[in-house]
Amino acid sequence: MTLWIVLASGTGLCIQVAILFRLQETFFPCRIKRFAAIISGMLLYLAISLSCSYFLGRQGSYFLCSLLRQSLLILLLILSFRGDLWRRISLAAVLCVSYEFAANLFAEILSLFNMFLPAPWQMFSDLYLNLCYLLAAVFLWFTFRQMKLRPDFYSGQICRLLFFIMCGLLLLTDIVYHGITHGVIMISHLGAPEVFNPYISQILTHTECIILALLSLSMAMSLPAALSRIMQQTIAEQMQRAQIAHYQTLLEEHKKQTSFRHDLNNHLLVLNRLAQQKELDKINEYLKAMCQESLPSMGTCRTGNTTVDALLAVKEQAVCAENISFTCELNLPEELPLEDFDLCILLGNLLDNAIRAASQISEPKDRRIVMQAKTVKGNLLLEIKNTVPQETKLRRFGTDQYGTGLHNVQNIIEKYHAAMDISPEDTCFCVSILLPLER
Repeated sequence: MTLWIVLASGTGLCIQVAILFRLQETFFPCRIKRFAAIISGMLLYLAISLSCSYFLGRQGSYFLCSLLRQSLLILLLILSFRGDLWRRISLAAVLCVSYEFAANLFAEILSLFNMFLPAPWQMFSDLYLNLCYLLAAVFLWFTFRQMKLRPDFYSGQICRLLFFIMCGLLLLTDIVYHGITHGVIMISHLGAPEVFNPYISQILTHTECIILALLSLSMAMSLPAALSRIMQQTIAEQMQRAQIAHYQTLLEEHKKQTSFRHDLNNHLLVLNRLAQQKELDKINEYLKAMCQESLPSMGTCRTGNTTVDALLAVKEQAVCAENISFTCELNLPEELPLEDFDLCILLGNLLDNAIRAASQISEPKDRRIVMQAKTVKGNLLLEIKNTVPQETKLRRFGTDQYGTGLHNVQNIIEKYHAAMDISPEDTCFCVSILLPLER
């Protein structure tokens, strides 16, 4: 019987590691081959778990056994994958905590069900109670496959907050279960003598544990889902604002061009009359006024991409309003791997930051922004340089020190597997982005 119990428990623990590795893999790439990572994780986790259960569980050290096993699982999920450290840590904590709560829930349900079985069946309770590992793994797999979880949207602060909340929940649950397994029960009754029924007490204890596991599991799964939904809505709103700004620019340009075409016949009549009178100076002045009326709204940058041209036309007006020298040399390929929404967010946030920084310089002649883009070995290299005040203390890049704008830029960089480098200097700030053109 002991052999079958160990085999059932080991199978459940291996399935747990396999499913958690596969769930983590949907968000982060493995450091080694997927099969090797899963197998090595299974063996290490199984060896540590069975050793802790044998040496600590038999001595009644339930709390220490659970703590070592859970810490090992989180560490395996962190070390086996690549990507942002705090995002890996937070997702590993969410997966581990959710699994522990699900396993506790099914274990308590099976234990409660076992109490109503005939006596001959209860001798196999230690065997089929190990089904909780398998049931929890299957439950977690189907649940997380349905959740629209996007940890890549989380900022560093959210990841840290999520990690400590998950660990706090797990620690609290371990303490409660440690007390339950050691029979720590407080009975308080005033007046009449106490009547203690062990059978009723067990039913009530299992029911309380089921409620506790349900509440803990709901919080462990709903909190990251809610945060992910909030971040998705925030980014969707920013995309919508970028799209509205794009359409408003096109609409204003259409209105100006329509008005210009409506008056074109009158302009031609005036020019014809001036030509008949041979008033060359007046013709030149009139043509210059016509050009100033029709061309400034279109912007001076021409990339061939409608979205970029419309965005640059808006930003050029902001640059001119701040008396900033703007140089734009964009050689964009015909097809970009970025969606228009992402492109607007990327360029819009970077240009807004550059305009904000350059406008703080007291001398207008020192305000400069240079924007360049070219294709380098199958990649698009985008660089935005801007001058900054000398008294500004530039720090090394970290999204925690910057606003939501650069968080959104960082999310787009990760979404398209690009690379970003920010090089602060004494009076200049340079953002370089290398974007693969083939996905």
